[in-house]
Amino acid sequence: MRVFEKILCPIDFSETSSNALLWANYFARRYGSSIVVMHSLEMNAYGGPVSVDYGDTVSKVQNKMKEFLAPFSEPFETIITTQSAAIEIANTTTKTGATMIIMGTHGFRGISHKLIGSITEELVRHSNKPIITISPYCSAPPNHAKTRILLPLEHLDVLADSYKVFDQIVQETQSSLSLLHVVGYKEPAFATKSELIPFNTFTLEAEQTNVALMQLGKAMVGRDESLETIVDFGDIAEGILKQANTGRYGYILMGAKKENFLVRFFDSVVYPVLCESPIPVITVKTQ
Repeated sequence: MRVFEKILCPIDFSETSSNALLWANYFARRYGSSIVVMHSLEMNAYGGPVSVDYGDTVSKVQNKMKEFLAPFSEPFETIITTQSAAIEIANTTTKTGATMIIMGTHGFRGISHKLIGSITEELVRHSNKPIITISPYCSAPPNHAKTRILLPLEHLDVLADSYKVFDQIVQETQSSLSLLHVVGYKEPAFATKSELIPFNTFTLEAEQTNVALMQLGKAMVGRDESLETIVDFGDIAEGILKQANTGRYGYILMGAKKENFLVRFFDSVVYPVLCESPIPVITVKTQ
């Protein structure tokens, strides 16, 4: 089954949801996807808590969904749910046979994120299906798709078998691949001020990392045509966003592990990228 076969798009009637629907509409046209749009009453953004009159509440939501979906050209199946949004999204993914989830993120950072929480973060941590997140900074879908994907790698010793879905996404989108590794200054080799590190140390590290990236890329996709490797130094999230802002890429593709990856790096790497990326971010759970 194709990764882009059936897209589930949860909405809360916000501007970010509207932007996510624009992209869902784009994917449907470009990749022949079918779309299911769902709204959980817990996500109510149009009029406060659920009414005591359940039938009246559902009727209002149905009318709101018709109005919200009117500008979009592709056909949508719609579903309204009543329980916790994260749970209902996971359940609806299973019930509908969705192969991918696309949703907007409000881009909350710092104390707002800690207090309000994030349905997107919860799903990225646990979903068995790829998730495409659309940030408030993400532009509208292009008239001409860019056919290069940016794949940042936190570690270079991953198993190639974990990335079969990555290769499937690259093939379905008919994209070329750029592998990026940002050597953080907090890593042991650079756990001191950068001005004290000899320049040739960076050069050697970059050369060795480029070789490792190229070997990994060939193992992952089984080919090396148009394969590109990029090594940078500094803050990892900033390095990823710097590349995303070059305008060269159609998507960012990132791996996500429930325990030892996201728990440690979510605040410092993954979540800032989801919040601020100017292009869609596709996350895939690799373990």
